[in-house]
Amino acid sequence: LFVWAYIRQWRRFWPQNRWHRHDYIKAGAGVSILLMALHSFIDFNLHVPANLIYFALVIGLFFHEAHLKPQAT
Repeated sequence: LFVWAYIRQWRRFWPQNRWHRHDYIKAGAGVSILLMALHSFIDFNLHVPANLIYFALVIGLFFHEAHLKPQAT
């Protein structure tokens, strides 16, 4: 279920023509989630409380829906 939600979230903001600052943060958080998940397959990465808190923070950033006003050009 998490993998499905992760892929769906990437598809929500990736194909946009104009990126807002928040989209760059979401892309960095998405890459961070992927790398930490891959690391947790090899090692007990998420058993360390600091890593688990960081992982939860990054998940929160990635799945946050920002209500941004359109920029005037």
